[in-house]
Amino acid sequence: MGNCRDERRAAQLKMRQRGVALAGALLIALVVALGLVLLFNILTRFFRAGESVRTYTTIQAAAEGGVQFALSVMPQLVEEFIPNRCTTLNLPCRVEGRSSCSNTVQVCYEGYSYVGGTEVSGAMYEPLGGTAAKGLLIRIISTATADGQSARVEALVRR
Repeated sequence: MGNCRDERRAAQLKMRQRGVALAGALLIALVVALGLVLLFNILTRFFRAGESVRTYTTIQAAAEGGVQFALSVMPQLVEEFIPNRCTTLNLPCRVEGRSSCSNTVQVCYEGYSYVGGTEVSGAMYEPLGGTAAKGLLIRIISTATADGQSARVEALVRR
């Protein structure tokens, strides 16, 4: 009789342990899922990947944002830099308190300018030839317009 009681008690303990293990696994899965959602939300806000239209506080900030965008995508604009060639980008934007906003960014390749400098004694020196000794001049003109008002930012970049 005592032997039967011990077997029943062992079966009840096994059942309880399975329930506790299932509840623990569900709790861990819930915590991991919440962590992934939180990480995804933080990364999309940090990198602003979820925004298709950027929001700015002023029209001037929208124009500056156009220049920053052009600088970030400049290597992908053209494979070969041809002097006096321009590329125009139309960027959607939003300005707080304004009904509409547009940002036109023009990237023009002005040509090359020679990079100055002298040879340093005691260091290995290899003269650069061709266009490698020149700096590429790029003019970026960003014009943001919102509700009839506009702001313009020009930048001259040497790469």
